[in-house]
Amino acid sequence: MVKFFACFFMIVDHIGCYFFPSAIWLRILGRISMPFFAYAIARGYYYSKKKGTLKRYIKNLLLFALISQIPYFLLHNEGTLNIGFTWLLSLLLLIELESKEPWIKRLLTITIICCLPLIFPISYGLYGVLFPILLYVTMIKKKDILAAFYLSFFLYLSFFLLTNGSNIYQIFATLSIPLLALAIKYDNKINLPKRFFYIFYPAHLMLIYLLKLLLAL
Repeated sequence: MVKFFACFFMIVDHIGCYFFPSAIWLRILGRISMPFFAYAIARGYYYSKKKGTLKRYIKNLLLFALISQIPYFLLHNEGTLNIGFTWLLSLLLLIELESKEPWIKRLLTITIICCLPLIFPISYGLYGVLFPILLYVTMIKKKDILAAFYLSFFLYLSFFLLTNGSNIYQIFATLSIPLLALAIKYDNKINLPKRFFYIFYPAHLMLIYLLKLLLAL
């Protein structure tokens, strides 16, 4: 159910973004999708680490990000990197945070990972990279919904102030935490195939691009 809601609200967001930009309510509803995907990444890390398949998870995310960049570039025609690269950095950061390597090496690697979103324009920036870490600590390890809510609000507020209020609607990502907790509780009610999103994300971006071309004729 987590991935289902993530995909549903992402579609709502993209319909608003690419076809009805003046319909702010669609963009507001779309903000709900981001925490759901962030949780899916945190959960994917947790189970991949448990099963010893982290390397495969990294390769899958990298391949996903590279493939998705093609339709993403066609839609935006700019140098921004898609959300796949954001989640890839989140995964690498989670690995380093729980690594047993010497602390100096870990600190250096963590610093480099956190600096990359500040150097290269990726979707959601450092805010997006940190969100799965927040949910991993609060909702997967601690099972503390209130902590997830408060810390996600603090994270949003910090970046809202640092970016001079560039994305005021992102506050609704924080407000969606209770809905995320409910979806987790009933997650087994709707099960999507494991690789569903790897295919769905780039495919739906390409479909949107083709629809925009047809509408422009």
